[in-house]
Amino acid sequence: MKILSIIIKELKHNFRDKHLISIMILFPLLLIVILGAAFSGGFDGESLDLNNTRVIYHSDEKGEFSKGFSEFIKRFNDMGMTFENIDDKENALELVKNDYYACYIEIDEPNKQIKLYKNNRYNFEAGLIEGVLGTFVQRYNVISEIAKTNTSALKKISLKGDTSFVKVEFIDKKKSPRAIDYYGITMLTMIIMYSIMTGTETIKMEEIIKTENRLYVSPTRKYNVFIGKVLGVFLVSMFQMLIVMIFSKKVFNVYFGNDISIVLVILCSQIIMSICLGVGIGIMIKRDEIVNGFMNVIIPVMVFLGGGYVPIEQYNIKALNLISNISPIKWINKSIFSVIYANDYRYVKTAIMVNVSIALVFFILSSLIFMRKEVA
Repeated sequence: MKILSIIIKELKHNFRDKHLISIMILFPLLLIVILGAAFSGGFDGESLDLNNTRVIYHSDEKGEFSKGFSEFIKRFNDMGMTFENIDDKENALELVKNDYYACYIEIDEPNKQIKLYKNNRYNFEAGLIEGVLGTFVQRYNVISEIAKTNTSALKKISLKGDTSFVKVEFIDKKKSPRAIDYYGITMLTMIIMYSIMTGTETIKMEEIIKTENRLYVSPTRKYNVFIGKVLGVFLVSMFQMLIVMIFSKKVFNVYFGNDISIVLVILCSQIIMSICLGVGIGIMIKRDEIVNGFMNVIIPVMVFLGGGYVPIEQYNIKALNLISNISPIKWINKSIFSVIYANDYRYVKTAIMVNVSIALVFFILSSLIFMRKEVA
């Protein structure tokens, strides 16, 4: 019950500051609108420059399947893409991994198969190639079936010709985010990072309003105070997050995918991480000006490295991509976008583990310091 009393106290204190609550809700919504409108062209697949897209493939060009593919890729050359044949598969995969090529295509002539290895940095270009490759394979299969029953009809069609008789339909057409979708997610994760300041404020508050000593000499145990404060600001941040999400979805039509429960789990783990980080900083750093200066630098840097303002991959700087791994925002955004647009859950565990690990470290350190704090 004492913890519940502390939680209620924190909720009252935070919701009493209507100005701060309003800023934490309206600020990300305003940025979603501004950035979504400003960068809408950059997320339109038709506006992407394909002239810098390079693809490597392996084909012996001896069988009919390989010859048909060689003719088939000429349409991409007309679009400005560059295709290069290579024999060394291991080297090819390494080149794709290091962002030198959008993808690697391997033609398996004996089994009449095509294997595609994509680089996520070239998500649109690789996705385009993947889709049209599907058309080519279906076309080849159609021609093979025709050859089994009516060889004379083959004179009218060829692997080099039009593919209008084969049509590929995707049930889920939302395979990549619009600008408003992208910033609907990244501005949400950005404002959650500012919960660090909420966590710091809950520790500094007692000193500011001169109730610290009264609280510590009360019958309430220190661990009740500490846990109650953490849970209280967690609920406040959860409220802010849900309002931003609901408004973004209902008013801006931001797409949060079909598995919104997983997205919420990831965001909740980020809230816990941010608050524990803020509480730890608030306890370990005494001077307010140092805390504020640190926050005003570290939060924007982490958001930038996490692709909050622009997708960091577009710079194609290997050192920058490597440094960006230190930002928890990168793993949070990556896991959310993978779940929403690729139904890919492999980064979810990483994002949650990063958030929980940071939270545990700062929770343990700050709680130990908090318990030893003496009445002044």
